[in-house]
Amino acid sequence: MISNLTYVKSPDETVRQSVTVVAEIGVNHNGNLTQAKRLVEAAINAGADVVKTQFFDARTLVDSATPTARYQRLSTVTETMRGLLNDLELSLDDIFALAELCKAGNVGFAISVFSEKDINRIAPLKPDFIKIASGEITNVPLLIEAGRSGLPLVLSTGMSYEYEVLSAVNHLIDVGASSTGITLLHCTSAYPAPLDQLDLQVIGRWRTDYPYKVGYSDHSLFPEVAVAAVALGATLIEKHLTLDRYQQGPDHASSLVPDQFSDMIRMIRHIEQSLGSSSKVPHHSETENRMLARKSIFAKSRIVPGETFGPLNIMTRRPQVGLGAEYWKEIMGLRAKRGYEVGQSIDRAELDA
Repeated sequence: MISNLTYVKSPDETVRQSVTVVAEIGVNHNGNLTQAKRLVEAAINAGADVVKTQFFDARTLVDSATPTARYQRLSTVTETMRGLLNDLELSLDDIFALAELCKAGNVGFAISVFSEKDINRIAPLKPDFIKIASGEITNVPLLIEAGRSGLPLVLSTGMSYEYEVLSAVNHLIDVGASSTGITLLHCTSAYPAPLDQLDLQVIGRWRTDYPYKVGYSDHSLFPEVAVAAVALGATLIEKHLTLDRYQQGPDHASSLVPDQFSDMIRMIRHIEQSLGSSSKVPHHSETENRMLARKSIFAKSRIVPGETFGPLNIMTRRPQVGLGAEYWKEIMGLRAKRGYEVGQSIDRAELDA
C-alpha cells in the first residue's frame, strides 16, 4: 500500500545566502573626489550592497615605459599606462572620505589594493573585503600580506588558469587566511568581455569543487549576464558603475549607468527570490490548484458491496477527493466494502486492511 503523502514544506539546508551586489566605481571617478562621491551616492540610490574603489600609486604599480592596453587606447590619448593611471589616482585621504560617505549611507565599502604596504594603510578602515585584482593573482608578496591581514578577501581570477587560482589560494591559506573568508571571483578580463568568452559554467563547478564562496565580476555589456551568474550560484556580483559611458577613461564603456545598475539589481533580487529551495515540495500557493487539478477514483457505474473493483466500474476524474488516482493499481481486484452510486468518489477506507 502506498503511504499517505505529507504536503508540508520540509527544512532545506541548501537554501542560498543573499547575493551581495558590489558597485565597482573603480577609476570611473577619473581621479576626481567630487565625481567619486557622486558615484557612491548613485550606487546607494541604485540599491548596491557594497561600493568598491581602488587605491594605488601609479609610480610603484607600473613601469614608466609600459604602454596602455588596446582597450584603454580607445578612450584616452595617453600612451603609457603610468601616465593614464597617474591621472586616476585617489589619495589616502580621499579613500577615507569615501569610506565615511559609505558608512553614512549605510552601504558597505571595499577596496582593491596593489601593494603590501597599502594593505596596512587601508586596514584601519575595516573594509567589508579587500579585493585582489586579476593582475595580482601571481603577486606572491601581496598575497602573503593579504592572507595575514585577517580581512575577508575576494580573489579575482580573470586571465588565469585554474592552477594559478589554486596556487594563489594556497598562498593565502598558508599564512592564516580562513577558507570561509575567501571568495573566488570568476571573470573575463576583457573590456567589454565577449559573450562567448564568459564561461559562466565555471561558477557552478567551483561551488561544487571548492569550499570557498564564488562570485562573478561582469565586464560584459549586458545586465542579464550577472543575473544568469546568480542563477548558477554566484553569491557576489561585481559590476562597474559610471555616470556617463561616453566619458574618457578605461572602464566607462563597459560599465552600467545608474538606471541600468538599478535594473540589474532588481532582476538579481527577483531571480534570487525565485531560486528558493532545492527541495521539491508543493507550496502553499499551489494547495487549491493541487486539489482541483489532481484526479481521484470515482464509480463509473453503480457498485454493490462485495463487487470487485475494475476498469468497468471505476474511473478517474477531478478533483482530488476520497481515494487519489495514484492508488489505481492498489484498488484493482479488491472487493467493495460498501455500495457506491454512479459518480461517487471511492473511500480511502477501501484500502484499509
